[in-house]
Amino acid sequence: MAVTSIWAVHHSVKEVLDYAANPDKTENPNVDDLRQLMDYAENPTKTEQRYLVSGVNCLPELAYERMTETKRRYGKTGGIVAYHGYMSFKPGEVTPEQCHALGVELARRLWGEEYEVLVASHRDHDHLHTHYVINSVSFKNGKKFRCPPTYHDVVMAPAADELCREHGLSVIEKPQNRRSPYVAYMAEKQGKPSHRTLLKLDIDDAIRDCILPSHLPYALERRGYTYIRGNRYQHPSVMAKGWDRPVRIDSLGKGYTAEAIERRIMANGRTPRYPYRPTHPPLHDIWEKHRRREDEQIGVIGLILLLVLELFGIDTRGNPLPSENYQEPLSPAMRQEQIYITRYLDTVNLINRNALSNYEKVNEFIATKEAELEDWLALRNKVDNKRRRATTDEERADCSRKRKAITAEIKKLRHDINLAKDIFPMLDRLKEKLRIEMETEQEMFPRETGAKTQTKTKRNEERER
Repeated sequence: MAVTSIWAVHHSVKEVLDYAANPDKTENPNVDDLRQLMDYAENPTKTEQRYLVSGVNCLPELAYERMTETKRRYGKTGGIVAYHGYMSFKPGEVTPEQCHALGVELARRLWGEEYEVLVASHRDHDHLHTHYVINSVSFKNGKKFRCPPTYHDVVMAPAADELCREHGLSVIEKPQNRRSPYVAYMAEKQGKPSHRTLLKLDIDDAIRDCILPSHLPYALERRGYTYIRGNRYQHPSVMAKGWDRPVRIDSLGKGYTAEAIERRIMANGRTPRYPYRPTHPPLHDIWEKHRRREDEQIGVIGLILLLVLELFGIDTRGNPLPSENYQEPLSPAMRQEQIYITRYLDTVNLINRNALSNYEKVNEFIATKEAELEDWLALRNKVDNKRRRATTDEERADCSRKRKAITAEIKKLRHDINLAKDIFPMLDRLKEKLRIEMETEQEMFPRETGAKTQTKTKRNEERER
């Protein structure tokens, strides 16, 4: 059973290789990133004194020189300098020699025709695993290696599974891609989680994906975050679309300092786990299902709220939708809207009960309910005056009962009026969140959410407006 993953390495992104470049672990922390990455992959304490190190299209001891020469020959020394991948096996399923042989074979199948690859197998954990350092420039024609977001799921993982089957090894047929919807988490806890709680959940999940601390930026990127660490930020921070400013990770608590996160990553149980990758663009799929509902009495207001609730994995009654392939929103901005689920459900129920499908009906409803509210307030004043003039305890008790019933009706009216008045500000906020979600999905799934779909979406939005 092999677990695989792959990351890009940029020459200007030092934090990618913080672990390998740690001054306590290397004599020269100023060596360039490609050399640092190779030094980590070839660490003799992990590779049986370099016995389990090989090269594809290069000698392992000359891999660095060969890769840099290829870059200079074609004038492509900047940008992404290499890709760092790994393949990990279930503890006890393969020997170190088998692990390395399978690692070399996978490298030959995937990259052997065009790219130089350093292959190094480590045995410093219970699970044996192989690291790959893949030159980003082809020695054959100078073309840059292309690694879209779907590369792992479409190319690398299927190739590794096929290799395992050929050698009689187990394969994860249905990898676990994500935790349950946040709704389930919220139902299990008392009180409402905050934005910071949801951010901590994402970071916790990202940490579980990492084999090295240097992998954390990429694990966060898969969840829609940008990892920030530079001269302007003394502490590691994350930023996401729709946020006004970044959030310092170490401000989330004791378990989120740089040192604590490194300890958590290195202390992982190392059970084979597929790194999180979205399975499909959820908003795009939900929109394709509902975009022709304009002839029904749902209206654009109900449609937007319906889309949001389905993104959260629930129906208009708050019940989980029956879906084995639930994919929560891809953008943190939309995921964090889930703390307002109760408000959205109340609004949907108000809209459905009163057929508030457009702007005019909402304003008419508000005017009607405000007039009713005035009547109930006037009636309560009369009851209060009568109670003040009451001469017996029975009369006062009767007035108190009436006042309590009237107050309950006033409370309901005020609640509905406030919900109705908040509908359009809520829709403006949700439209912006949905825009961010669609942009994120287009970046992660360019084929599924291509130009044709964008044109259809724009045309339907214009017709609905």
